Amino acid sequence: MKPETLMGKALNSKYSPKERAMAFDKLYYDYIKINGNDNGWDKFREKLREEFSNFLTEKQKLKFGLTKKEKSIAFSELKKFVFTKKESYYPVEIFYKTSWALIKKITSKNAKILDIGYGDYPTFIKFLNSKEYNTHGIEPYPKEFDNKKSFRGTIKNIPKKLNQKYNLILINMVYTINYTHHFPKKFNWELKNKKKLIKRLNALLSEKGYLVLIDDIGTIFSKKDLKKYFKIVLFEKDNEGRITLLRKN
Repeated sequence: MKPETLMGKALNSKYSPKERAMAFDKLYYDYIKINGNDNGWDKFREKLREEFSNFLTEKQKLKFGLTKKEKSIAFSELKKFVFTKKESYYPVEIFYKTSWALIKKITSKNAKILDIGYGDYPTFIKFLNSKEYNTHGIEPYPKEFDNKKSFRGTIKNIPKKLNQKYNLILINMVYTINYTHHFPKKFNWELKNKKKLIKRLNALLSEKGYLVLIDDIGTIFSKKDLKKYFKIVLFEKDNEGRITLLRKN
């Protein structure tokens, strides 16, 4: 199967998450088979992906689009804060830049934010709090948490302190098609209870609050299921990451 066909299938939400993940896997392993290693894979993937990207419309760009200048400023601010021995530029560039630029665009300072699946260290949580946002986060396998702003946990067993209303919930590279496909045991509850998970996320949002999903290919949630609980502002749109932006009705 041609690389273009595989990438097109991986980025097409009409297919099931399993089919999309398998198409992306085949694309990756075919690349290694042909080239002997995965050197140059990232550039190859990004160039190929551009052909099938679902970009924002002109109307969406005006309200939610992120300009090069906005992303550059976001990256510069983050780089100064998170570049420590524990971190590198990689998570800043890939995971945080788009999130920070978008948060600045759609929320105001002092907004209550919940970061679901913040990673090994609550770096982004600390950064947002330093910028006067009231931010908390959960992570099932953290290397660092303080039980004040960062907690060990998941949506299934969210700590009582965090069972409140938020202006924005950020889910960055967590419920992705790739992660859940390769680590199904870690996402056993989420994969079996997608509708219940969506309902819980909705319950945690304040009126008119935003749910932001950022991933590589797509998330495990279908547009049909999301529409039952949210107003869909953006669905799997590309802007330095694949973004799904939802708003509570």
